[in-house]
Amino acid sequence: MNRDICVPSASAYTDLLSVCPRTSVDGVLATPSTLTERIGRFWIPNEPVLYIGMAGTSIRTRVGQYYSTKLGARAPHAGGWWLKTLESLDQLYVHFASCDEVSTREQSMLAAFATSIDPGHRRHLFDNERVAPFANIDVGNGLHKRHGLSNYKVPRNQRQSLVTQNPLMVRLPNQ
Repeated sequence: MNRDICVPSASAYTDLLSVCPRTSVDGVLATPSTLTERIGRFWIPNEPVLYIGMAGTSIRTRVGQYYSTKLGARAPHAGGWWLKTLESLDQLYVHFASCDEVSTREQSMLAAFATSIDPGHRRHLFDNERVAPFANIDVGNGLHKRHGLSNYKVPRNQRQSLVTQNPLMVRLPNQ
């Protein structure tokens, strides 16, 4: 995987728009190109950490929930959905550590990540104030990246099955 550039999946944004056709960027209906450009502006070159999150359950369960949730779905776990827009999703690894006070630890890790980003890379981010790993939309303390996207999840009242029956296999480090 080339960490210098964000390589989007050729079909990910098309899939998202087929499920959520009202998705917009800055209030204008999105196209695969506008989504590619906008989400790509959050890529941090040479950064190996693409997402920080807590499980609140077993890692196997949380990762299974993640991979079985299609783009646009709200459940079982929609966090980190930008990872699913990458061509190299099947080349990524999940690294984890057990801890107490998972919410506090997650906030600490997000804060440490933000302060560690090279100022040159930070300047090129679309939102260079609310910095978090590429796939973290929530930057901590209830704040979200200012990404300008809306309607990228199915409406809460819409009943639609967006769960993959055979999720992608995930490589976890030795458990």
